[in-house]
Amino acid sequence: MGFLTTFALLLALFIGLAWFFGDESPIIDRSVLYAPTEDDEYVASLQNIPFTTTPTVSVHSINGPIKIIGHAHKNIVIQVTKRGDRKQFNKVHAKVHATKDSLIISTHYETRYTQSVALEYTLSVPFSTRCKLLKTTNGSISLERVYGPIQCETVNGEISINDSKSSIKAYSGNGTIKLIVNKATDQNSIDLTTVNGFIECQLPQKISATLRAKTHIGTIKSAFPVLSSAGFVSGQELSGTIGAGKGALISLKTSNGSIIIDAKE
Repeated sequence: MGFLTTFALLLALFIGLAWFFGDESPIIDRSVLYAPTEDDEYVASLQNIPFTTTPTVSVHSINGPIKIIGHAHKNIVIQVTKRGDRKQFNKVHAKVHATKDSLIISTHYETRYTQSVALEYTLSVPFSTRCKLLKTTNGSISLERVYGPIQCETVNGEISINDSKSSIKAYSGNGTIKLIVNKATDQNSIDLTTVNGFIECQLPQKISATLRAKTHIGTIKSAFPVLSSAGFVSGQELSGTIGAGKGALISLKTSNGSIIIDAKE
């Protein structure tokens, strides 16, 4: 085997190993471009970002809601809508960075942050997508049919998670949190915290879990019997096990609001 042939084989092997072990060369790394609409807003759409493996998604916003919807495809579709003072539109940008297994979307302001422009993010993602961090300062966060782990937080806004099957960590400084869980395993953990707002959590009827719920101003209501021989029960604190015990760990905390734990029909 000649030198050139050996070199070519080694080069091909190196490239293959680099790709296999996590090449981070971006598929997309740019600001999105917008088109005006009749409703005094700008809309941008990236129709087809392909992924061959389960993607990890992060969205960092400042002013505006984030919406994630699961679908039965391997690609991610992004829609970004600008609303507010059109004179300031060119000073606010959404930037997208995608590799073969991750997607990061972030909001950037050319001048000091102003609430006159809001960016609304809507993503359609594969069902199994992992939401590493969805974060906004002013705006709601909603997810539907996203079955991978979820972490999200907002300072001012409601959080709604519908049809989840994995671990969840959600925080709102000022807003309610609503969660519907279709499946919970022993490895799952659910951590919902809000400062001002109620928490509503719907769980599978046959769930086994360890529950810790606490509110400073409000009440706690549970549709499940909670075995609390080793825990604590009062009008504002509920700690114990549901079903066979162990299983998923569920932590629900609010400073100002009630907590409702319901059984999913």
